[in-house]
Amino acid sequence: MVNTGVVRTYATIRTSAGIMGNVVSLGWFLSPKPTFYSMYKKDVVEDLSVDAYLISIFNCALWVYYGIAQHNNLPFVIMNGIGLAVGFMYVAMYLIYANQEQRTSVRGKSTFGLVLYLVIVIMITPFLYSKLSWRHGAIDTLGYICITSDVYTILPSYMLVRVYETKSLEHMPFWSSLFTFLSGACWLTYVMFGMDYNAIGYASTVTCCLGMVQLIVYAYYYLRYPQSKVAGGELQIPNVV
Repeated sequence: MVNTGVVRTYATIRTSAGIMGNVVSLGWFLSPKPTFYSMYKKDVVEDLSVDAYLISIFNCALWVYYGIAQHNNLPFVIMNGIGLAVGFMYVAMYLIYANQEQRTSVRGKSTFGLVLYLVIVIMITPFLYSKLSWRHGAIDTLGYICITSDVYTILPSYMLVRVYETKSLEHMPFWSSLFTFLSGACWLTYVMFGMDYNAIGYASTVTCCLGMVQLIVYAYYYLRYPQSKVAGGELQIPNVV
């Protein structure tokens, strides 16, 4: 017999984790704000790459589709919907200050991402309205695609290489690393207390582990090497709200 008190407690923890996950993830999405503020002040893009933000848009769109397909992940859909909106805002701002060559590159990459997303949706959607076993298989397949995209989005290898080469934390902002870890932890809790360890759970585990790796690397280089310039100017943690 199911203990209603335990079920109610699990539901409360799950709901709280979902709310906290949205709050923390919002901070994660807004962590590049200082970079774009600097671009606004200089009125030029310089060598800023927009690829990470295009990939983030693609990734959030996939997770929104996954959350809708599951029918019971409204907090996750809301969070990724916000991420989608923020991503579009970043790319729009980039286009305002980009030169013609950079705009052409963004259009080409955006078109490729849109076509790939539509192909995935067109291939998966019919199975979501088929018999139950096919539906579960389609959701699992979509989940694996989302996990692959998620790992590619947050994989910190390029940042770690730059930190190793320069011995500077300028290329790995503290808030971005912290919110990566906290976001993964919140959504992992959300899934575990829903007693359904699905694709969101696997992706959250990877996110949490990668965030922890970034924080460990950050602490090592912060303590081991003098950091006179982090994120531009004196050592400081940028605001994210």
